[in-house]
Amino acid sequence: MNTNDILLHHFLIEIPNVDSATLPNTNVEQIVGTITTNFLYYGYVPSQEVLAALKTLAQASESHLNEWWKGLEKSLKKIKGADKNIGKYIVYQNFPKEVLQMSEAEYWTKQILIYLGVNPTYLQQAPIPRDPMFEQVDFRVLHLARPDALKNVFASLLSKPAAWIDQEKEEITWFVKQGFTTPTEILFKENLVFAAMAYMKTNQVIQLGTTTDVLRLAAGLSGGDISLDTHTKFKLGRSQRKYILSVLQGVGDLSEGVMRHKNRWIRLFHQLHVGEYAKKYPKIYQVAQALRAGDKLPTYNSQVEAYLAKQDPALLPLLAQRPGEFARRIVHVLAVFGEQTLPHFLPVLSKLETIKLLKLKRFLRTCNERDYRVFTPKGSWLKAQIALNNTTLKAQYLQMIVRNIDQIVQQRVIEKFGETFFYTADIAHIKLPTNNKDAVSRYPKGTVFQIPQNIQFIRTATYWEDTHGTSWMDNGWNFFDANWQPYGTCCWNNTHEMGDAAVFSGDPVNSYNEGGSAGQLIDLYLNKLLQYGVRYAVWNILSYSHIQFDDMKDVRGLMMWGEHPEKGQLIEPSRVNFAFPVTGKALTKYVCYIDLVTRRLVLMDNNLWGNVHSAKVNEKVLSEKMPAVVEYLDAIPSLLDIFETFPVAPAPDALKVVYTDEQLAIENEKAFVFLPKNKQNQFEPIALETLATV
Repeated sequence: MNTNDILLHHFLIEIPNVDSATLPNTNVEQIVGTITTNFLYYGYVPSQEVLAALKTLAQASESHLNEWWKGLEKSLKKIKGADKNIGKYIVYQNFPKEVLQMSEAEYWTKQILIYLGVNPTYLQQAPIPRDPMFEQVDFRVLHLARPDALKNVFASLLSKPAAWIDQEKEEITWFVKQGFTTPTEILFKENLVFAAMAYMKTNQVIQLGTTTDVLRLAAGLSGGDISLDTHTKFKLGRSQRKYILSVLQGVGDLSEGVMRHKNRWIRLFHQLHVGEYAKKYPKIYQVAQALRAGDKLPTYNSQVEAYLAKQDPALLPLLAQRPGEFARRIVHVLAVFGEQTLPHFLPVLSKLETIKLLKLKRFLRTCNERDYRVFTPKGSWLKAQIALNNTTLKAQYLQMIVRNIDQIVQQRVIEKFGETFFYTADIAHIKLPTNNKDAVSRYPKGTVFQIPQNIQFIRTATYWEDTHGTSWMDNGWNFFDANWQPYGTCCWNNTHEMGDAAVFSGDPVNSYNEGGSAGQLIDLYLNKLLQYGVRYAVWNILSYSHIQFDDMKDVRGLMMWGEHPEKGQLIEPSRVNFAFPVTGKALTKYVCYIDLVTRRLVLMDNNLWGNVHSAKVNEKVLSEKMPAVVEYLDAIPSLLDIFETFPVAPAPDALKVVYTDEQLAIENEKAFVFLPKNKQNQFEPIALETLATV
């Protein structure tokens, strides 16, 4: 992890300032031209500001420029998946033509021989040089990082209202080691505890506020799951026990909080040796004794449930004490108490975080019209439950709550950013970060990407490394018609069902090479799929070998698209749109679905349950679940939910919040640009997390 790795994810780069007494370099234009060509190879265009800085560096010291580029290129390769050389591990190097030229019988004869131990090199055609790629590429612009860029990235990470993905945890660890201190409160509890653990290693303390925070910390220090989704065997050293007890003594919900995770606290209290510290921490000792004796300690939730059971209006002022709990129960409470709920609920809305208000707004707007309800315990899609929606709440109640939410959010936005904004309707495609335990992507689930009209094919890849034996991480696509009825599958054991509309690259055996590396490709030909009657396609990665992704040495997913599948490298960096590590204690990853009619790709990023032996087996379960998943993703709050109450102001006079700046001039001002495409622009980027937590 380094500065380049972090900044590139935000379309930023640093260029060093170098003082040199050498004579002016006469080859500056040629040198900068070469660097620009290198950027294009990776799918990026340097902004005019970056070009000017490159010229200055080339003028001062060509050796410093070359050293800078070597470091940056390592990060560019990593972000585009080029560091793994995935194309080298594809069975048929002349893909897709080599596969398309085989009959199904020939394909499977060769595949069975590979499984039986025949080296694929004896079955492949000799690699044929591929024609160079000359086509329209959807380049992203890299801007020059300002002096406080890293500080701003760190602050945006800390404010993220969802759990950090593994890459973000690596970044937090790097920031802590570099001496960055927390400038803001960390509201998302799992992130708070992870940060506390990172700072503990540098002898710094982050205060924790609840018993559950402390329980998460104990789990993390024991090498367990800080999300508390799985059980942890607590293993704590003496200094760690003393630290946890000192923090626990200061929390405000000790008696009630331990009841939320009663059995875990019984085990943790035993590990903490609370009896040895009875005089120093008498309150903790008393609670531990009561818990061990089986005493029922009074809790807020037990009071709430008792009032609900009796339909006692005394519940309403009780819920008003905890606005978050009130919001979580609002549908049930409105159904029971109706209009008398509002005088208690509306005044406490202002105490909720913005992201919670926006989630509530989106839910209430759609709750009566949706066909399904989706429940994801602790953000886990593996345990997702789907039920028919029978919610029928009075529209005037919902409208009143939504109006109040809009007023609160609007006022918060005005206080932080003013009241003049230029935004475009397509910011509705930019979803806000919400909790997703399964996430591997930096983009929030539900985010929409438009597939350009010139694109003719989509290529996805899986790559894995396993030096302990033979394993498979399978690349698969399921296809459906407009009503989500199964229309076919392309995967390792169902290679020819879609004819020449979807092509599989052959199934490798990773143990054939010393590094245990292997890769699979699938090509989708969009027009042919449409001609076959396909409307939707769902991409999935399945651990055939029943090895959790976290237990593999490395697992990667990658997607690219282009015009001519036979041209360019098998993995052409400039074509790559998504390259990501596949992580988590899971065996499935459903990455996205594509609507071929609207040419929209919608990020799913979840671990829905599936049979890992073959994507073909999962057609029926996806047919049943995907309509509910689509509704769920659509109901996630977007950037438009923040700004839709403001009139769209003339662009020159307003703060700009746009999906892309391709046709928009921005000069030396703050702006949010989701996908930067205008190399003439100069702006200080506003993070999505900053907007989501206004």
